[in-house]
Amino acid sequence: MTENTTSRRFDGRADPPPDLVERLVSLAERGPEIPPDGAARVKSAIRPAWRAEVRRRSRRNRLWAGAGLAVAACLVLTLVIVLRDQGPGAQSPVLVANLVVVKGDVDVLPADGSPLQVTEGSSDRELYSGSWLRTGPTSRAALELAGGESLRLDADSRALLVSAREVNLDRGAVYVDSGGDSGTGLVVKTSIGIAREIGTQFMVRRAGTTLAVHVREGLVALSHDGQQIQVTPETFVEISADGSMHSGATKAHGPEWAWMQEVTPPFEIEGRSVIAFLDWVSRETGLWVCFPDAEVESFAASTVLHGSIQGLAPAEAPAVVLPGCGLEVTVTSGTLTVER
Repeated sequence: MTENTTSRRFDGRADPPPDLVERLVSLAERGPEIPPDGAARVKSAIRPAWRAEVRRRSRRNRLWAGAGLAVAACLVLTLVIVLRDQGPGAQSPVLVANLVVVKGDVDVLPADGSPLQVTEGSSDRELYSGSWLRTGPTSRAALELAGGESLRLDADSRALLVSAREVNLDRGAVYVDSGGDSGTGLVVKTSIGIAREIGTQFMVRRAGTTLAVHVREGLVALSHDGQQIQVTPETFVEISADGSMHSGATKAHGPEWAWMQEVTPPFEIEGRSVIAFLDWVSRETGLWVCFPDAEVESFAASTVLHGSIQGLAPAEAPAVVLPGCGLEVTVTSGTLTVER
């Protein structure tokens, strides 16, 4: 017969019984007495190791803190850059003009696009702030600015459309016609001087180190090296980069204005009166319009035109249009005379 027994072995996987712990303590020999300065000696012995561990952990924490600050700084800098680029100071190009007439080929370099070449016959192309325009030796262009002014570029010209109120002329010539209004303060800037229109028709020509301003109608305020010069109708002022200056008389219908007629924006005569047509001719050519008597002027005001003058320069159009209305025209000494 087999006797059943209960195992009392301790294998370390469970807590030892309390009575066994007491027996082991009672059987152990008494250890050495702890000296009175024992605690201080222990602290002194472990203090260097403790300090080294504290420094190690502090250095590690500083490294992590520094890395965190660096990341935070990068995030802040990125946010500042994004806000700066998207803030009030960052402006997208805005529509400032329409290219309405092109003679020859005109190069356009938009502020945020690829260069393009506009060929003769193209029209109604939108131009935005920051765009450069360049005409060749035989090409010219006419623009309608956002404010309604007519801006024309002569051959061999290069200009920057800063805004609808400011044009920077690098070379060549521009002609401005504010349309007979009181003026919107359009500014033409060059490295030699600045011309500001005051309700006028004027031309600014930059050739080498010389700047010339011709006024057909109205006034132009010309600034140069701290000086303010007012250019009056049918006069011109020429300034050199060295400061030398001279002025003189010019004619509103003189040959210096002839180039603009090659790029005159179209005038639709259909349904317009003869007198409205003659007002346009006068403004484009600089000629005075004269009626010999009130009867002819009244007839011109009441007669309505039909057809088209496309392809005709303003100076040529009266001789083609008026005979069909029973009128004839003669031009002498800057005056266009209309008779029955």
